[in-house]
Amino acid sequence: MNCGDARKNLSAYIDGELSSTAADALLDHLSQCADCTREFEQLKNLVMLAQTASEVDPPSYLAYSIMQAAAEGISSEDCETCRAMLSSYIDGELSSVEESCVRIHIALCSSCSSEVAALSKLSHAASSIQEIDPPSGLRERIAAVTTRRKSALASILSLLAQTGTAYRRPVWTAVGVIVLTLGVWLISHNPVNKTASVNITPSQSRPNVYTPSQTQKPAPEISASGNQTAERVFSTQQTRRRTHTIVQKKSAPASAMPRASHVAELPAKETETVSTEPSVEANSNVPVEDVSTAAAETVEPSTQPEQARPKLIKIVVQPIPRQEELERIAREVKALAEMKQNESDKVKMDVITKRF
Repeated sequence: MNCGDARKNLSAYIDGELSSTAADALLDHLSQCADCTREFEQLKNLVMLAQTASEVDPPSYLAYSIMQAAAEGISSEDCETCRAMLSSYIDGELSSVEESCVRIHIALCSSCSSEVAALSKLSHAASSIQEIDPPSGLRERIAAVTTRRKSALASILSLLAQTGTAYRRPVWTAVGVIVLTLGVWLISHNPVNKTASVNITPSQSRPNVYTPSQTQKPAPEISASGNQTAERVFSTQQTRRRTHTIVQKKSAPASAMPRASHVAELPAKETETVSTEPSVEANSNVPVEDVSTAAAETVEPSTQPEQARPKLIKIVVQPIPRQEELERIAREVKALAEMKQNESDKVKMDVITKRF
């Protein structure tokens, strides 16, 4: 401690306001510094003399001058601070330092002094009033309002609110601790960098592959025996209509011209009808199984004599033949018939077109 700090603390040391540490430091400095020790002794003697002197009132003009000078230095902030402590000052709740400050301010400020006087009168008047009992009806009404029984729902809600307020923080703390413990346990047993293994099992069923049939289905057969009827059925649902040309040969004796004497009588007129169907190879894209329309032809065989000559039959199947094609086919058939006929035979040919 230097000399300046020591001289500042001399008055506080004499009044007993220094701490033990500061007092020890001051005494240590005084033991080493003669000047500070001399000043300390003078100040100590002055204090002792002031304590022995009696208090005297200053002259009136001096007191007025002092009060006037002190009042001029009071500000509005000082008044507000003092008024905030007036109630506590009247009730005796202020510390000694605060009480002395308020007393000095009241002595200098007339407005604050009048306010203190009014508050003091009010306090004395309130303390002098005796307690009286309220009317009986008022007491019952107060008791009914304050002690009436709450409903069950209100009681439960208030209980839950109190319980939630009391136990909210411990419950959330416990939940946080449990979650943290579980997280540490999971991380320790399942490392993050561990890759998960996935087993992929291939499907046991093989994909169905549709392979179109390469074999051609045989054409339906015609069976004829006795008087039974042979039917042929074929599909025309997804194909366009086709025209089938059937050439029939009819053998019959000439009615208009005489026959030779060496030619035996020809058998009765015989008619044979042959039905044809489109070639499967030509129309491979037409399914035979799809049956939408059917055409049936009847073959009526007759007993042919031994001397009957073979019949010349030519079947021509063409899709939608034109008139020129029909004429050409007729010419070819006639030419073939003329080449194979005998002089005594008369051949009659008909070109039949039938639409299925």
